[in-house]
Amino acid sequence: MIRKNKYVINIYMAEIVENVLDNFNNWYNDFQDKLNIREMVREKPEILHGLPHRKITIPRDDYLSALVASEVYETPAKRKKKIEIYELDERYNTERTVIYKTDMRYDDIFIIGIRGTSNSFIDLLSDVLILVGKDRLSIRKNIQVNFIKDAIQKLQEEGYNPRQSIITGHSLGGTMCTYMIEEIPIIRGVAFNMGASPLQNQTIAKFTLSKPPLTNFEDRIRFRNYFVKGDLVSVSSKYLYSDTVELVTTPPPSNTLEAHKMSFIINHTTPDKALRGNIDFTFKNEENR
Repeated sequence: MIRKNKYVINIYMAEIVENVLDNFNNWYNDFQDKLNIREMVREKPEILHGLPHRKITIPRDDYLSALVASEVYETPAKRKKKIEIYELDERYNTERTVIYKTDMRYDDIFIIGIRGTSNSFIDLLSDVLILVGKDRLSIRKNIQVNFIKDAIQKLQEEGYNPRQSIITGHSLGGTMCTYMIEEIPIIRGVAFNMGASPLQNQTIAKFTLSKPPLTNFEDRIRFRNYFVKGDLVSVSSKYLYSDTVELVTTPPPSNTLEAHKMSFIINHTTPDKALRGNIDFTFKNEENR
């Protein structure tokens, strides 16, 4: 009787071991498949483009801001005369700045776009100064802040409402937005893949004697930063601003340069259905820089 029970137990244990081995083999094969896929992607990044393309929904005003932040990269003569409900204001259609405003018969808002880095000495110097935490010395910053302050004052005198309007920019243009927010406490900002330096961190700034942007709470709540996962150029901004939206795209960007582009953000986002008043508008993806 005892011998029979031992036999039954041995059979039972053998079945358990067999099941454990089967489960391990299944797990190992699945793990090996994943390793093979990763190896294939590493060798052929274009495989990622075969993944389903899904767009991320963002607030409608933010999507419009993205279109303006992209359009400002065009030369003034080539910029669109109209982006949805916003019309180009030729008075402020300059090399580094553009303003689109609504028709006062329907609304009283505007969007200011600030261009990012171009191949100019002033822009490249501004990038370097930001990187080393000395942005207060930027020539471009000081000139552009005064220009935009004057423009907003003029628009306000004409009946426009800065408190409902937006200032936007990409890369260096996004960084410029933070300076405008500090100088103009009646407008909100939306930035995309903005340029930032670890030296702008509040803790580090104490030792470098530099001033981090948006240290005031009232300023921070008027500013939103969009950051594409995979963009190493702007990764520091993810940790500098409380209202940072990390865009995790499908498929992901193939490299840092692609992730940083304004066109990548527009091609992977879509506006929500929120409307101003009773007007309905259909968005079209714009060509991007």
